[in-house]
Amino acid sequence: MSNLYEASAQWANRPDDERFESLQAMLEAMQASGKTLSRALSGFYDLKFAMPSASQMENAIIAAKSKQIAATKEDVLDAVFKFAKSKGLLQLSRSTLEASYDVAEATPRYGSPRTVWGMVNGLTEYSQTTAFQDERTELDIQAGRVMEMAF
Repeated sequence: MSNLYEASAQWANRPDDERFESLQAMLEAMQASGKTLSRALSGFYDLKFAMPSASQMENAIIAAKSKQIAATKEDVLDAVFKFAKSKGLLQLSRSTLEASYDVAEATPRYGSPRTVWGMVNGLTEYSQTTAFQDERTELDIQAGRVMEMAF
């Protein structure tokens, strides 16, 4: 398998159940040639195993829905702000958290805004009100980090 085209063609023509097993061999052959595609496929291969399973994701959501941050709005905002500050989540200002709490409170499908799940969803919905895509993306990433409060 000295030829990248030959290796990829052989891999693509295998039945699905054989492709996964042969992927490692293909990656090894391509890595020897130092190709960019090899690095991309290797990264994808590693990512596949780094991703949580569906049941792990479901358990995380269940934990976030059941984890109450605090009993009152002010205590929730204080706790999330303190958490954000300790993790360096600079987009999560007190005013952003308050607006996000209000969004979550007005949206019954999120459950209680006093839970981790409610706050995360309030934050991600609130991020859609920002004017710039990079700010929305950063706010969404930081909202995802708030999920850590559930564990």
